[in-house]
Amino acid sequence: MAPAFGIAGIQKQKQEAHPSRLFLRWTRHRDFGRNDSAAMLTAGGTRDWASALVVRSSEMKRFGAGQISLAVLLLLAGCHQPHGTILGKQPKGDPRTILAVKAGDAPPAVTIKGVMVEKCPVAGCWFRLRDRTGTIKVDTKAAGFVVVNVPLESEVTVMGTVAPEGNEVVIQCTGLQY
Repeated sequence: MAPAFGIAGIQKQKQEAHPSRLFLRWTRHRDFGRNDSAAMLTAGGTRDWASALVVRSSEMKRFGAGQISLAVLLLLAGCHQPHGTILGKQPKGDPRTILAVKAGDAPPAVTIKGVMVEKCPVAGCWFRLRDRTGTIKVDTKAAGFVVVNVPLESEVTVMGTVAPEGNEVVIQCTGLQY
């Protein structure tokens, strides 16, 4: 039998003498002529829409346990959440407190974790970071990124160097993760 509509390997099943059929099932040659109980019919037909969703046990047996396991594994891998957005270099090292940084008890290269409470309203080139011990200004100009798209009150981990600015201590940021 020649393929219908020039599509190799696929042909249209004969429409049985049932005037209420709305959709016809397209099948491959190997399935041609098989009585398919899941063919979609109109509501006025002998079957309802729910029967179109029923999967026959013979079709379910085609899937092995390995294929189902692979599908579940791929689904779980696709649901993995990233660990946050990184701007600049990824912060490394144990986080210090802001009080230790201001007191001079921290090394020159430091990592701090806190909440962004204020940021530059014009360009996002600096922000203020608060932890349980205090607040410090973090400057991002030299790092080559801005924090315009980082929402206020976000948990932020900052890596940078300690630098004096006037009579206060600031962090010259090299990397940020939120």
